[in-house]
Amino acid sequence: MLNGIVLLKAAGLFNRIAAKAGRASAERSTDDPQTQALIADAYLASYATISQVGTIRAENRLSEVSANQLRAVRSTLATPNVPMRILTAARGKPPALQQGSHDLAERIAAAFPRGGHMTVPDSGHYMHKDQPGAVVAATVGVTTQSVHDRAFE
Repeated sequence: MLNGIVLLKAAGLFNRIAAKAGRASAERSTDDPQTQALIADAYLASYATISQVGTIRAENRLSEVSANQLRAVRSTLATPNVPMRILTAARGKPPALQQGSHDLAERIAAAFPRGGHMTVPDSGHYMHKDQPGAVVAATVGVTTQSVHDRAFE
């Protein structure tokens, strides 16, 4: 997709894709129609020119390279012995990507001595908006575990 987005933009086909993605993002972010319209407009504005689309493509490629470099460095280090939780969304991804995200989160959490993973029902990418209670509970859990650990040092 990254290679094709500039061509789609040049051919005038990309805006339909971006408009749909912008609306979906806005609908997941808020129930307020006025705010949804502003978010969707801002999303489209970020893809307004071919150079913007090209920049976004370049940033995505750079993050892929950076992620590989980060993985290489991390593979040489021990995971810290700290409380850690990973929350994954339960909706908004195709099934194969959902399963891949779940499996990755499980592997990362298992690498931490005090790690944990939880899939949050009825949540998407904006989990803090979809299920704020789950985010708060995970944060409180990590904080409580940290305080408890310090008490026994």
